[in-house]
Amino acid sequence: MISSIPKISAKWYVNNKNILIITNILFFCSEQSTDSDISSSQSSYALSEIGNACSYICKHGFPELDTKDIPDLPCDIADIELADMVSNAQLLISNNGLFPSDEENRLRASCIFQMDGNPIQLTAYLPDNVSLNIVVFKRAIQRNDFYKQSNLSDHLKELALNNIISSTYLFHGKERFKNKGSELNLIASSVSVFLSPFFSAHDAAQIEFDAVSWVFKQSEKTFEDKLRPDILIHAKQYGEIIEVGCSEVKNIGTSEERLKEDKIRVLEIMKRQLHVRMKHAKSVHEVVTFGILVQGMSVILLRMTMDLDKGVYFYSEQSEFILPTSYKAYSHMDTSMELFYNFKNNIMDSLARSQDAKNDNIWNIYKNHVKPTISSFTPVYPS
Repeated sequence: MISSIPKISAKWYVNNKNILIITNILFFCSEQSTDSDISSSQSSYALSEIGNACSYICKHGFPELDTKDIPDLPCDIADIELADMVSNAQLLISNNGLFPSDEENRLRASCIFQMDGNPIQLTAYLPDNVSLNIVVFKRAIQRNDFYKQSNLSDHLKELALNNIISSTYLFHGKERFKNKGSELNLIASSVSVFLSPFFSAHDAAQIEFDAVSWVFKQSEKTFEDKLRPDILIHAKQYGEIIEVGCSEVKNIGTSEERLKEDKIRVLEIMKRQLHVRMKHAKSVHEVVTFGILVQGMSVILLRMTMDLDKGVYFYSEQSEFILPTSYKAYSHMDTSMELFYNFKNNIMDSLARSQDAKNDNIWNIYKNHVKPTISSFTPVYPS
């Protein structure tokens, strides 16, 4: 089942900053943040609705693409139902009636829709020695005993998984003196403990914390320092280092509005990252991007592709699971680790393969189908 997206019926042209403009609409950059009671990292970039703004001016663009790669006129959306949804969302933009928190129409305006279905194919189980170590690990915390890893690692995958278990015991084997802190503390003490071993220096995909995404590198420099997710996932693709995914982290107690904005923006970044993957791809299995939403102690996994027949972007969403790297959540270690183990395998399966290096680039298949993405809102106040 499809949940939401838009059709482009407006006129397009490209200006000298590689920004796709809808005629008769002005665009400006604005990054505002509210929820002052929540302690967030400087990488947070939620576009919360501001004060008594009566409307918003919206910006669309392709900052991730060179001018030569931007289609003069994107192909129409073939699916009539989806095309109508997109057109209605574009009408809101034309009338400055699209608000940042309008999740459905904001995604439709960028031609992004959700599909039912599980994005994570559970095709692999945890190695037996890791599963046995988790049993020992849980028992050690329950009994306040020393955790002794009885089953040693035989290869890098097992070493990474066992590292998560050992680190969780060290950092969270007992309740900490202060178990509440800032978003940065959550990232350092829990998120990094869980994610970093999955993307080690030995892996073909690696993560970077608090970095500016390439999809904004061609944007106005004034705003680059605000347009960055908490985590980027990088991989090598035919000699180039490109982004294959991103992640946003929000602390426990963050408002539902901010969580919703995070999800929207992560999906928007994933779409732009998908365009860059398309440019370098030599096989269709590479045309996919991934997202990780950490919302307090819950984790949601996202996956995005493009449907050429329909001319829109579809994402699927894994049911949330518990971040297990804390004293209160360690009992979820086996289930959470296995879900993310499969998610990581999905990422690895999407990477470039040596046998595809001789193939031609497939960008021309996608070029005329790509659509611009909403990048910012500027509030308009009553006069």
